[in-house]
Amino acid sequence: MQTDLTIRQARAADVPQLEALERNTYALEGYPSALFYQAIAQWPEFTIVATKSNRVLGYLLAAPGTNSELWIMSLLIDSMARGQGIGAVLVKHLINHISQSPSKFKHLKLSVSPTNLAAIALYQKMGFSTQNQIDDFLGPGEPRLIMRY
Repeated sequence: MQTDLTIRQARAADVPQLEALERNTYALEGYPSALFYQAIAQWPEFTIVATKSNRVLGYLLAAPGTNSELWIMSLLIDSMARGQGIGAVLVKHLINHISQSPSKFKHLKLSVSPTNLAAIALYQKMGFSTQNQIDDFLGPGEPRLIMRY
């Protein structure tokens, strides 16, 4: 992992880089800028970025679920920065935040494609376990594993 990496809450000024990261990874299916502006306004402590020299290398976006669950909606690392442990640093930051703050959140949940073996391995390494698989979770033909920490 890079030692000069900064982990912080996302800011409105980061949105163009976040949207570009989405577009470069997912093309038309990526999150739009409006979602990031709203997330920064509504869940600032759960919208975090990893930066180096003011360049966003990755982000994690989480949102409240039901009761004591916080859902990781997205964890995305720039293709040029993958394999450097940035995803693990972002997840660990969130885990530490909810465990050290007087948060109502006791569990993290996420959905991941059953074919995304690298992400599944990362989440398992971080302490997540698979609860079940839901077919069509993100629409027809989009199954997801549901994992919980």
